Amino acid sequence: MHNSGKVERYDGATGAHVGTFITGCPNGNGIAWGPDGNLYVSTGNVFGPGTVKRFDGTTGRFIDDFVAYPPDTNGYLCRGSGLTFHEGRLYVSSIDNAKIVCYDGATGAWVSDFAEGSKVGVTMIAFDGGALHGADFQTGSVRKYNGVTGKSEGDLTRVPGIAPWGLAFDAQGHLYWSGSDHTIRRHDGRTNVA
Repeated sequence: MHNSGKVERYDGATGAHVGTFITGCPNGNGIAWGPDGNLYVSTGNVFGPGTVKRFDGTTGRFIDDFVAYPPDTNGYLCRGSGLTFHEGRLYVSSIDNAKIVCYDGATGAWVSDFAEGSKVGVTMIAFDGGALHGADFQTGSVRKYNGVTGKSEGDLTRVPGIAPWGLAFDAQGHLYWSGSDHTIRRHDGRTNVA
């Protein structure tokens, strides 16, 4: 979707392609459903400015740039990547300046630079058990952050020689992450047992 500017839809049970949901969204990197039922897409090229665009969750129609701050201001995204909503806030990884930025989930107003990762590192993020987790491509680990303070609590998991890119938790607390070796791994999200 990054190069095509599209978001495609697939059948959740069969994987069959259902159709193109969104067109005209250049440099898309991550997607998340918002609490308002709309689809949010993070954007940005390498070391370029990023945004979070909002699309109608039923029709795919563009609504607005929900987050779009200029360089050198609070809230600026230097290539927006992973994004997730949690307890009324929107968290977005600003991959090229090593930040996870927090915004008001209803207005897009900047709240804080919530956490730090490695430069060109934290690609995707997800909450589980009240903690924020980030796939850090540079350190080759899935890092855990305190969900209130944003302070790093160290690596939840690391597999030598393999860098994570995407991550997600299921309802049972299993952590799934995709790696640079083109595999998807599953771990217990709390004890790190593979």
